[in-house]
Amino acid sequence: MQFAKDFISIRFPGALSTGWHVDFVECQGDLPANYTRHIWLRFAIPLLDNTSAPVILNQSKYVAGMSKHEAAKYWRGELPFRIETRFDSLGATPVPPLPGVHLEPSAAVHISDLHLGDAVLFNPCLWHRSPLSEAGRRTASLQPAFAHRSARLGTFSEPGSCRHGLHFGDPVAKSSSCFLTAFPPEARIRPGTRIDMPHVSAWGAAANMIRYLFWRKTTPNQGEL
Repeated sequence: MQFAKDFISIRFPGALSTGWHVDFVECQGDLPANYTRHIWLRFAIPLLDNTSAPVILNQSKYVAGMSKHEAAKYWRGELPFRIETRFDSLGATPVPPLPGVHLEPSAAVHISDLHLGDAVLFNPCLWHRSPLSEAGRRTASLQPAFAHRSARLGTFSEPGSCRHGLHFGDPVAKSSSCFLTAFPPEARIRPGTRIDMPHVSAWGAAANMIRYLFWRKTTPNQGEL
């Protein structure tokens, strides 16, 4: 198991939501949570008491809103990304308006009382958004992601991420300097080891996005990677 990425999410009172989205870099299509060799497993770990978790679609209700034919393909891991966009940064839409899926507001899972020592593990390929900011309340969470050695790079590198040199679809284990081994424990780097981790600039991320868009046009189904 490789340590894939991490970031700190801080929500100040009145801040906009991230909007409903999936994390394309962490996924290889519209995949269920048990495809742990193909998705990056994301944690949300509160850094403050009474922190809200990301709002996530309930997987069972998400699938129930599909046609039977599409639901069968979903469970087989054969669905590509449904749509590549974000919905509603204002937080006014209770569920994302996804084409071909009927969702009730109850499909969105809200967890608003995380405390220090809690952790939420979730599938970043399910549609989710940041929690809405509440008046006079700040929330903060650490969100690390871990990937199986055979998990592949799903999309372009984001600004500030490690410059791994991988191509789309490459296994993350090919870049041991960016995707460090987290498990088994005996394979971890020794404490005090110095590692050079060059980062992607904003210009580099823009170039990667252009290459990714071209790659998407020539790749019929990301779910088959």
